[in-house]
Amino acid sequence: MIKELGKEEIEIVENYICLTRDEYPFYFLGDKQFYSDRGFLINNSYYVNLQYVEEFNFLGVCKLRDRESLVDIIKLFKQLISEYKTIDTWVFKSNKPIIKLLTVTRNYFRKYGILSEIIEDEEVLIYRFKEV
Repeated sequence: MIKELGKEEIEIVENYICLTRDEYPFYFLGDKQFYSDRGFLINNSYYVNLQYVEEFNFLGVCKLRDRESLVDIIKLFKQLISEYKTIDTWVFKSNKPIIKLLTVTRNYFRKYGILSEIIEDEEVLIYRFKEV
């Protein structure tokens, strides 16, 4: 189940993630200054946020529980790619669970004509998904 969160719910989830940085060390880079523009909760196990940065639509993915929700994550990505035409999501290179999730998502989209690329930086990978 995918639930889009309101602004107050986004603040609650993101404050929780910030307070538990030991558990979620890869989610926010530096000090959290702004809340996301949109946020989604998938089966109460993943939090996905969308933040507009200049001309980019960045997605963040955070596993909140140990339940798998891959089908719903792919559905959400498809919905957002349809809305925004291009989405980018970044992940620290050391965050293996989310890299695995994004690799599976990327392989799935390849079959359906959604272009994807990986942009590599020193510490992070940016996965770009683009509708053709």
